[in-house]
Order: sequence, then structure tokens, then C-alpha cells
Amino acid sequence: MVREDNHMFARLSVQDNEIDKKRDQLQALLIKLASSFPQDTSACVDAIFVVQSVERVADHARNIAAYVVGVVDGVDVRHSDQNDQI
Repeated sequence: MVREDNHMFARLSVQDNEIDKKRDQLQALLIKLASSFPQDTSACVDAIFVVQSVERVADHARNIAAYVVGVVDGVDVRHSDQNDQI
């Protein structure tokens, strides 16, 4: 079970990085759409906030996983490369 926590943290870290990249891509697209369709700027801004919120949920999931690894293994993986710690 403990090893599964470490593996889950590693997977969440990778997925969090992927979500960060997708957030950046979506924000760039939404900004471009807002520029091209000024009448939809408000909807694009709303969508940007939704994208940021979803990305923040991913950050929280990763932080919770790091906390679990810390509690179970006594290793603080929050401020270091997770691969060095697991």
C-alpha cells in the first residue's frame, strides 16, 4: 500500500505537468478567440477562469498526495524532485 502511494504521487506529478501545459494551450486559444470575436470576450474570460480553477484542483490533488507520502514515509517531497524521494 505504501509503495502505491509513492507511485500515485509520481503519476499525479506527471499528470499535473500535463494539465499545466493544457491550461497554457487553452488560455492561449481563448485569448486568440477573444481577439477574433470581441462579442465573445466575456465568455472567453469566464472560460479562462474555469480552466485556471481546474488546473488548481490538479495542484491540490498533487499537494494532498505529497502530504500522504510525507505522513506514510516521513519524506517531504513537496520542495524537491519527486523522483529523488520515491
